[in-house]
Amino acid sequence: MFFDRPRLNTLQKILSENIEDFCQSLSLKVKKYGDGLIGPCEVHGGDGNSSLRIFTQGDVISGWVCWSKHCENKFTRTLIGLARGVISNKKYDWPNSDKIATLDEAIDFCCNFLGIKFLDIKPEEYNEDKHNFVQSINTAHKIKINGKYICNKSYLMENLKVPANYFINRGYLPEILKEYCVGYCDNNKKEMYNRVVCPIFDDDGKNVVSAVARSIYEDCPKCKEYHNPDQPCLAYPKWKHLKNTKPNSYLYNYWNAKDYIIKTGKVILVEGVGDVLKLIQCGVRNVLGIFGNDLSDCQKIILERSPIYNLFLLLDNDSGGRTGMEKINNELKYLYRIKQVNWEGISQKDVGGMADEQINSHIISQF
Repeated sequence: MFFDRPRLNTLQKILSENIEDFCQSLSLKVKKYGDGLIGPCEVHGGDGNSSLRIFTQGDVISGWVCWSKHCENKFTRTLIGLARGVISNKKYDWPNSDKIATLDEAIDFCCNFLGIKFLDIKPEEYNEDKHNFVQSINTAHKIKINGKYICNKSYLMENLKVPANYFINRGYLPEILKEYCVGYCDNNKKEMYNRVVCPIFDDDGKNVVSAVARSIYEDCPKCKEYHNPDQPCLAYPKWKHLKNTKPNSYLYNYWNAKDYIIKTGKVILVEGVGDVLKLIQCGVRNVLGIFGNDLSDCQKIILERSPIYNLFLLLDNDSGGRTGMEKINNELKYLYRIKQVNWEGISQKDVGGMADEQINSHIISQF
């Protein structure tokens, strides 16, 4: 069966509308829980009464997760993926064997349950913006909030102190910070007051779609928060994102990196803004920040629409970074040639904390 995304999206919606009967057809012992369903995960054998959770988003199923074994990472979080996982368990004894059901088998099962033929599905009848996959695509392209851009570059330059001294004092070049409009917010009426704002731009690099901001203070030895040391301990996170926006729906620096990605066919993924800016300072332009150590669905879609052949993983030099690299490698290893950059002999936690000379001699040579 050929791959047909519009029909798969439509099939997913129809399954969502018949979710309880669909679960029964898969012999899932689920019950209503909040806005979704919960029960044992029959993908890996069901070792708990609440390991499987099926989520809803409005009147459409937005995905599922196995809290016990994270089976969704193997089969995708769609209902078709759930069917594929259950079939793999019942027919091929997964995870006790390596064999899993094919996508065709899962689609055939779903269509037989609905009493339809896959090729008879009419995608135009499907309201795509309700489906979580299409929602992810829309979010990946979304550049407006409430019908308006958040702001543009000229507004940032007028309302922030650019370049931010915080980053300059840590070895970042002022011209790089100006290029990326990284500046300090000294307006106590603003959401990002007393923070260094790092805006996230649309694909054209003209308008702001979100922003993350770093506290200008270091962690408190008592509470480990990043508040003013002259004030009592209080919850004050190191990084904060702009209210009502989702930074992890974007890839930091994509607006500037996309042309270099097309030219080279490769991407370097790092965790944070500082890592991106430091690599750019060292001449590496096809670098993207993922705002953590995990890739969101939207970020995966952005990568998939780009002509990438080689993917270099340069997450932080700690247990979280190593775990994140392994997870991303397992998720994307069939799409790209992936290499995890070797941190051996480097004591710094991340690229942002390294000197330019060290990056050039120990990191860039691995790309």
